[in-house]
Amino acid sequence: MRIAWLDVFFGISGDMTLGALVDAGVEPERLVAELSKLKVGGWQLQFEPVIVHALGATRATVTRPHQHHHDAGHHHDGDHQHHDIDDHHHDKSHHHDVDYHHHDQCHHPHDDHQHQHRVDEDHHEHDSENHHSHADTHNHDHDHNHNGGGFHHHHEHGMTPGELVQIIRTSDLEESVKSRSVAVIDRLAQVEARAHRVSVDEVHFHELGGLDTIIDVVGAVVGLDLLGVEELYCSPIPVGHGFVDTAHGRLPVPVPAVVGLLEGLPTVPLQVEGETVTPTGAAIAAVLATEFGPMPAMTVTSSGFGAGQKDFPEGANLLRIIVGDKVETQQHAADIQGDRQVLLEANIDDMSPELHGAAMEAVFCAGAVDCWFTPIFMKKNRPAVKLSALAPPQTADAVADAILRNTTSFGIRRTIVGRHCLEREIVQVQTAYGQVSVKLGTRDGELLTAAPEFDDCRRIAQQHQVSVREVYQAAQAEASRLTVPD
Repeated sequence: MRIAWLDVFFGISGDMTLGALVDAGVEPERLVAELSKLKVGGWQLQFEPVIVHALGATRATVTRPHQHHHDAGHHHDGDHQHHDIDDHHHDKSHHHDVDYHHHDQCHHPHDDHQHQHRVDEDHHEHDSENHHSHADTHNHDHDHNHNGGGFHHHHEHGMTPGELVQIIRTSDLEESVKSRSVAVIDRLAQVEARAHRVSVDEVHFHELGGLDTIIDVVGAVVGLDLLGVEELYCSPIPVGHGFVDTAHGRLPVPVPAVVGLLEGLPTVPLQVEGETVTPTGAAIAAVLATEFGPMPAMTVTSSGFGAGQKDFPEGANLLRIIVGDKVETQQHAADIQGDRQVLLEANIDDMSPELHGAAMEAVFCAGAVDCWFTPIFMKKNRPAVKLSALAPPQTADAVADAILRNTTSFGIRRTIVGRHCLEREIVQVQTAYGQVSVKLGTRDGELLTAAPEFDDCRRIAQQHQVSVREVYQAAQAEASRLTVPD
């Protein structure tokens, strides 16, 4: 099984994640080809090799090339955008400079254009003290400019989480990419709303911030898939200290949204004054990583560094990703036996069945690994359903909140359960109808089950005007001939 470990030894942001993925082997062209399936235009994604504290890395930059405001003060660290809630007090000057050009929501490396973002009438000031040089960079940019597609009508106050989710939902991306991306956006919006005591609908992402939030989040999910990563692990998250100056006063580091995202996750102190973990970076780690701790046992196949923006004297402002094939150990086997999940259940007897599907979708978006309905009879012999959801501990609260918000239930039962899982691997098999993705389930090197990807089978069946069952059986037959590598 292909796994990856995020080595967050200094910080993490959305564009640092993209840079690390490309540095580890993701082809920029393939990544951008997938991102172009989003029905939104007017963005540019660039990758450039840089040197940070004598270490080679890749820097990713998301810009809107045709929207340049010469406002000398918008500097974002990686994606250190703080999403505004009407009178949102986050300092948007959270940036990682590495003596290079501005990242994420900032300008192209070879011009001085700044992107100024407003939320309603609330204008966020940013310091403009960063002067970057390209002395240590290698100017081999991968520029990708997309100006087609829908969703060009970005409001002056920025996009809401609902608008970002709509862009993802209506895209041509794979369903698994959509669901994981939406889960990250939802989690980000929830903590922002809670931090500022407003509803999720009142959270606004800046004009460029909305775009690069989508590019960063979807790009991270797609990049992991392009590397073949099935499980993502993450180190404890380092947290700096100090304050950030905003137009409304000083805020402590870490800012409230980051603190909310790190609830339930291990952190370590970082003796750096300033912010090195952004909300988007924290959300990517919190939602996509299945486990936090030291580097897991693996046979390393590749690694890469993603560069931040600010040059800290205390150390290299980089994010590292290490990719490899999982190595079975006795400890890992014990971990599988003791895989802990939270089972959340609610009995529902007064909700229209038409709403069941929407409730299930919301539960999955909140971070559940499984969700199902069971017919039951309640008191007074009323026919009803039991909604059950399985979630890892770090997303259990969000899943519980999704159940309460999207059903008529007044309460939820919560139980810690263990589960036994087969080792899983995604392979491609060639059938008479075309190539199909198949999920293999193995134990102790023995192939026990093979499940063709239904979406692949349906698409190919439509192309060849045959039944889905024929394609499915053909894929299963090819998968049964596979041998499990030692």
